Amino acid sequence: MQNEDEYADYPHFADDLDRRAWDIWSYIDGRDAGTAVESALHQTARGFHTYLIVADDTVMLIPTADIIA
Repeated sequence: MQNEDEYADYPHFADDLDRRAWDIWSYIDGRDAGTAVESALHQTARGFHTYLIVADDTVMLIPTADIIA
C-alpha cells in the first residue's frame, strides 16, 4: 500500500527494475484501500467473493510491456 508522499520515489524505480518486480510494479493508494474496506463493510449481499484491489496503473513510468520485453 502506498501513501501520497511515496509517489515521488516512483521515477527512481526505473533505475532498478528488479526492486519492485516481486509485485509486477503494482500498488494501491492507501485512500483507495480504505474505500474498498468501507465498501465491503456496507455490503448486504451474503457469500464469499475474492477481489484483487489494485491501481489501474503501475509505479513505473515505463510501459509494462516494454519492461517485460
